[in-house]
Amino acid sequence: MLLSVTDLDVSFDTGDGRLHAVRGISFELDRGQTLGVVGESGSGKSVSTQAMVGLSGGAIVSGSAVFQGRDLLTMGEADLRSVRGKEIGMVFQDPLSSLHPQFRIGAQIAEAIRVHEKSSPKLLRSRVVDVLAEVGIPNPEKRIDDYPHQFSGGMRQRVMIGLALALRPALLVADEPTTALDVTVQAQLLELMNDLQREHGTAILMITHDLGVVAGVADRVMTMYGGRIVERGSRADVLVRPHHPYTRGLLASVPRVGSQRTVLQSIPGNPPSLLVEQPGCPFASRCALVHDACLDGFPDEKQIGAGHRSACVLPASEAGPVILPVHAPVAAVAAAERDLLARIDDVRITFDGARKGALGLKKDTVVAVDGVSLDIPRGGTLGIVGESGSGKSTLARALTGLIPLSGGTVEFEGRDISSLRRDERRALRRDVQMVFQDPYGSLNQQRRVGSIIADPLVIHDAAGPQGLRARVQELMELVGLNPEHYNRFPAEFSGGQRQRIGIARALALNPKLIVCDEPVSALDVSIQAQILNLLGSLQSELGLTYVFIAHDLAVVEHIADTVAVMYRGKVVEYGTVDEIYSSPREEYTRTLLAAAPHVDTASAAESRFTPREASA
Repeated sequence: MLLSVTDLDVSFDTGDGRLHAVRGISFELDRGQTLGVVGESGSGKSVSTQAMVGLSGGAIVSGSAVFQGRDLLTMGEADLRSVRGKEIGMVFQDPLSSLHPQFRIGAQIAEAIRVHEKSSPKLLRSRVVDVLAEVGIPNPEKRIDDYPHQFSGGMRQRVMIGLALALRPALLVADEPTTALDVTVQAQLLELMNDLQREHGTAILMITHDLGVVAGVADRVMTMYGGRIVERGSRADVLVRPHHPYTRGLLASVPRVGSQRTVLQSIPGNPPSLLVEQPGCPFASRCALVHDACLDGFPDEKQIGAGHRSACVLPASEAGPVILPVHAPVAAVAAAERDLLARIDDVRITFDGARKGALGLKKDTVVAVDGVSLDIPRGGTLGIVGESGSGKSTLARALTGLIPLSGGTVEFEGRDISSLRRDERRALRRDVQMVFQDPYGSLNQQRRVGSIIADPLVIHDAAGPQGLRARVQELMELVGLNPEHYNRFPAEFSGGQRQRIGIARALALNPKLIVCDEPVSALDVSIQAQILNLLGSLQSELGLTYVFIAHDLAVVEHIADTVAVMYRGKVVEYGTVDEIYSSPREEYTRTLLAAAPHVDTASAAESRFTPREASA
């Protein structure tokens, strides 16, 4: 037994009272085993692991977490520092805030190695280059001297994974390790983790909202809700024959193959407040099968099958496959029949980089976008997919006027945005909004959430007769946030909740075009379904137009009308959703589709990785 956790309890004293984040959970993890932990944001997944290794500042922690015979919760800070990194590797959810912005990537990885092992500078640099190459960073000899801001979100996450794996730890705690990654790199890193297990017996504690990843890599799965474990069992037990209504709700929320423009099933309501002591089952208020017994106390775990347990009063016979309701797809107008809202014509964007030469640093031009032309019809959704570094996010920023073009034009309603006067550019800001990929870096940490969401309304004097606060709280409720948290700071929200704040801010002005750069990548599947349904309904009601960038191909298939596939700054394939997903012409597109993990309830019991087969 590598790790044994018993009665782990974590709480925090806040200005609103004591927040009880984790409520007496117990579990075990063997060497070489992968335990997948799933649940919505705020369920206690991340804080439980952070508390175990002493990274939850101000937490009141009790229970035990015995790792290799030593209780982590009784260790001093010096002992914990010797364990973290060398014996327990950590991959955090937010790579931008986890990497120091003023130090080069190579220096940060080298420091992590040097703390635990002695090595000459030359050997250390060579080792860092190997680490970057191992996690798929192109040109690692050059990129070793770059800063975090010079990497895309996905590439920063690769650096974090490389940093965690550099010392070959006995336990890897991976907190949403694939959130910002494209499907090909995601598949490579999951295989890298599997190789590490086979070679070194490394155990993996995988915290994720991506049920496709869990279906691909986990040996056992644990579902958490309201700070408690509500179901646990083998991958096949939990994903193929789930018992607890919450687990079944999560599985029903995942976009499936062929779900284009259908209404996704989502779990009604919001997760419970952890400030309030709930005598009964915390899921009772959202459960369609609630009984009187659910309100008396938290149900004891019952045996559903060998190694399969569920904290629910429903009989064991309720376990079984999730049956999805059949929804008629929402009719979509063909792109050719719509007026053009925006047009990208032969856009080229370059940046000045730096490389080491014989006489010091030399300029090295990086071509981020190379001659891209795309039409964006009014009222439609253009999906853009491709690997990290392919130019997707750079193109999105050019479309919103946030970065200058090196060549070509971007037109909005027939006008070149680069030629707009200052007052016209201000009006453009009202019509074009953006949801950024990084929910932490795009929010001012010194301001309260209410004022952040209110900014567009204040700047454009658009609060309306109902009042500013009421409108902001309406937006918060719309995206699944508790309106009572109006005065909290971003740091008091989970990663998924911070992304909802960004989405609420973008929706505030009812813009004509919303550029969504990975808008649901940090969201759990239930909230993801709510947001996708919300975006669909707003599009129908208000005639909104979306440019939707994502690495989750199932999400793009669900929401988009047309899809552009980007590779190394170019569009290599463009067509309708049916054309791209059913009969892709390019080998690169087929590779992306083949690498995409998904929840396949028919085969999750048979294999550890179930990528979608590439179409012929």
